[in-house]
Amino acid sequence: VQLQFPELLTSVGLNQKQVNIALASIISRLIVPGSELRAHRYLTQESALDEIIGTEFSNLDLKQLYLASDWLMEHKDAIEKSLYLREKELFNLEEVITLFDITNTYFEGHPEHSKIKLGRSKEKRSDCGLISLGLLLDGSGFPKKSQILPGNISEPSTLKNMLATLDSKKGTTIIMDAGIATK
Repeated sequence: VQLQFPELLTSVGLNQKQVNIALASIISRLIVPGSELRAHRYLTQESALDEIIGTEFSNLDLKQLYLASDWLMEHKDAIEKSLYLREKELFNLEEVITLFDITNTYFEGHPEHSKIKLGRSKEKRSDCGLISLGLLLDGSGFPKKSQILPGNISEPSTLKNMLATLDSKKGTTIIMDAGIATK
């Protein structure tokens, strides 16, 4: 409620039905992490989330959850920026320290996406395609920005781009692990 997330989704162009489906998708993944198919089963058969949101999910088409992921990704930058500004306001956050890290995850099967590449998996799964996630956090642990990166990306190569998009005050301390830091 205090983050005004439904209003934020409306402000980026989603209609009320799309807002409800996007909220349900996000909440269901927090409760039962998994695929859109798992979220669909949860929302249509196991949950009363539709009653809380004030909508009906018993006849929800699985395709709508895939579309919700697309809507959220299409507006990711605006959503992240608005949420972080709201969190800064709510919690009176100072930007003195920024944390940056990258992780990756693997996909079983043969997903088609330009950023899924073979590489060195932290789970030692060199037989599966990978995708990497870069995340900037403030010193209180609130996400500032995320990036989806190719799975085979060299961690040090992400530093220059991260610094360019940081939007922090001069004198901000940036903390990163040894895998990213270079000369």
